[in-house]
Amino acid sequence: MSDSEGVVEGVVNATVEEVVDAFAHYDEGSMMADAALFIMAVLPIIFGSWRSIDSIRALFAEAKKKGEKLELMTSSDALAFPLYASCTLLGLYGLIKMIGPEYTTMLLTSYIILMGVGSVTIAYAPVFSMIVPCKNKFTLTFSEEGEDVFSEEERKLKKEKESKEEDNKEDKKEDKAELEHKEHFNLEFTNAHLVALLFSIFLAAVYLITKHWVANNIFGLGFAIAGIQFLPLSEFKVAALLLTLLFFYDIFWVFYTDVMVTVARNFDAPIKVTFPRDFPTAGFGSEKLALLGLGDIVLPGAVIALLLRFDQTRRKGSYVYFATTLVAYMLGLLVTGFVMHYYKHAQPALLYLVPACLLAPLLLAAVKGELSLLFGYSDEREHGDSSEDKAETTKKTK
Repeated sequence: MSDSEGVVEGVVNATVEEVVDAFAHYDEGSMMADAALFIMAVLPIIFGSWRSIDSIRALFAEAKKKGEKLELMTSSDALAFPLYASCTLLGLYGLIKMIGPEYTTMLLTSYIILMGVGSVTIAYAPVFSMIVPCKNKFTLTFSEEGEDVFSEEERKLKKEKESKEEDNKEDKKEDKAELEHKEHFNLEFTNAHLVALLFSIFLAAVYLITKHWVANNIFGLGFAIAGIQFLPLSEFKVAALLLTLLFFYDIFWVFYTDVMVTVARNFDAPIKVTFPRDFPTAGFGSEKLALLGLGDIVLPGAVIALLLRFDQTRRKGSYVYFATTLVAYMLGLLVTGFVMHYYKHAQPALLYLVPACLLAPLLLAAVKGELSLLFGYSDEREHGDSSEDKAETTKKTK
C-alpha cells in the first residue's frame, strides 16, 4: 500500500513540476493578454444573444409581412459549411504562398472592411443611441413595380397568406396591388445609426492606414456581435450538427496541417481579436500579439443565443440554458488557454469549446427531462407561425 502511495505521490509531484516549468515564463503581460481575450470573447456573446431575441422576431415579422419565407440554416447547409470553410481556408493559404501575405491582405482587406462598416454600424448604434436623440426613424426603400416581379414560390406563399386573412374586398384589393409592387430592400434607421456609420467609416480609414490592433478589435467585436445576432441558426439539432462537424474541421486543420496557423498569423485582417503579450512594457505600440479567431466566438455564440431564445419561449425571464452554456463556454476558453501555454503550441479552440457548448445544454435538458423540447425547438415554429398555429403548438408543448 505504501509503495502504491509512493508511486502516486511521485507522479503527482512530477506533474506539478511540469506544470510549474511550463508556466515559468507566464508573466504579467501574458496574463493581461489572456484576460483581455477572455473578456472580448464573452461580451459579444452576451450582447449578441440578447439582441438576437428582438432581431429574429423582427426578421420573421418582416418576412411574414412580405409573404416570403425566411432563409434559415438547414442540416444540408450545416453539412456543407465545413467544406466551404475548408475551400476558403485553402484558397487563402494558396494566395499567401503564391503572391505573399502582403498582397493577399491588400486584396481581401478592402472587402472585409466594407462588410465591417455595416457590422460596426449595427453593433454600436445602440451605444450611440444613448447620447444621440433618436425620436424620428428614417426608411430607405428599394422596390420594383411591374408585372411578374414575384417568383412562383413567392406567389404561392402570398396565396397561402391570402387564404388565412379575412375575406373582404378591401384586403383583396390591397393584396392585388402588392403583387405588382415588390420591395427588394427596406432599411429603417435612426440618427444613432448615421452617427455609428460615420464612426465606422472613420474607423475603417484608421485601420487601413495604421493596421493598429485597437482598430482591429473594434471591427472584430462589431463582426462578432452582428454575427451572433443575425446568424440564421433556428434549431438546436442543426446547431449541434454544425458544431460537431466544425469540431473535426478545427482539429484537422490545426493539428495535421500548418494551413490554419499560417493563415491566422499572416492574414492581417479584422477576422480575429488580439491583445499584446508585452503590453506592460510596450504599451499600445506592441506588435507581439495574442489572438483568438472570430469563429471561436461567433459559432459557439450563435448556439448560446439560440439557447437564450429557447429559454425565453419556455418561460419569460428564464435564462437557465443560456447561463449554463455560457459558463461552460468560459470554462472551455480557460482550458484552451491552459493547454496552449502548457504545450507551447497553437490549439484548435473548438476542440474544447464544442464539447462544452453541446454537453452543457444536453446534460441540463436530460436532468430536467426536456430533451425532446430542446431538439424540437425551432425559431421558425415560434415566430413564423400564425398566432393560431403558435397557440396550438404551445398547447401541445404543455
